[in-house]
Amino acid sequence: MRVQRLATFALLLVLAQPLAAQEEDKPLRELSTDRPDQTESPYSVDAGHLQVESEPISYGVTHEAGVSLYETRVMAMNVRFGVTDRIDAQLVLSPLVHLREEAGGVSRTHTGFGDTVVRAKINLFGNDEGDVALGLLPFVALPIASNAALGIGQVEFGLAVPLGIALPLGFALGVMEQVDLVEGARADYVATLTQTLTVGHDVVGDLGAFAEVASTLTFEGGTEASLELHGGLTYGIGDDIQLDAGVFGTLLGSGEDVRGFLGFTMRI
Repeated sequence: MRVQRLATFALLLVLAQPLAAQEEDKPLRELSTDRPDQTESPYSVDAGHLQVESEPISYGVTHEAGVSLYETRVMAMNVRFGVTDRIDAQLVLSPLVHLREEAGGVSRTHTGFGDTVVRAKINLFGNDEGDVALGLLPFVALPIASNAALGIGQVEFGLAVPLGIALPLGFALGVMEQVDLVEGARADYVATLTQTLTVGHDVVGDLGAFAEVASTLTFEGGTEASLELHGGLTYGIGDDIQLDAGVFGTLLGSGEDVRGFLGFTMRI
């Protein structure tokens, strides 16, 4: 927990610098978030502004190879700050994770904080105008979880390339390609390729909905594939707050059977 606090403090020191004073009088863009779907947004946070995207509660269940996992996450969050008009810095935190593991009639529990991920969003074009936007999102996952069961075993790396397209009739399309270098079972690192596609539309007033498919290919001694289906709702409150709720589920391959969550975003 101390490491996460220090990391947060370091980010806040960066936020305090007058990196974007020239942007203070510029009108804010429409609120764009990296949640609740898995597809990242290609849009960066406005320069000089802080955006907190949090998940007060989520619960996931996994049954695989005779082992059942029940995981609760509390107040997971992505803290984003607009460094320039096209770049924001991000710190993804997992302050409290509770995991219950059942196998062979034996139950074990682990409680503590999870890993931290440092990310940067770089908008290549479309931040302020046009119907198409493209971004880059490099990131590094740091293995600082309080318990080995709650996190990764070594530093992991990745790069996401999100694309956003405004479609006719008020639909919004998001597509993302993501490459990760993660710890392997038989090698220090293996590559995974994740592809996502999400479609969103307003339902009524400020209430919106999204549906998403996500596939992951893992390259280690062959190729393993998984397919997931995600869906949820969003509700905007004014220009700077969004509430959300949703469910993720795995249809094919390995992964969490199901995860439900409640979340919110607030821009300051």
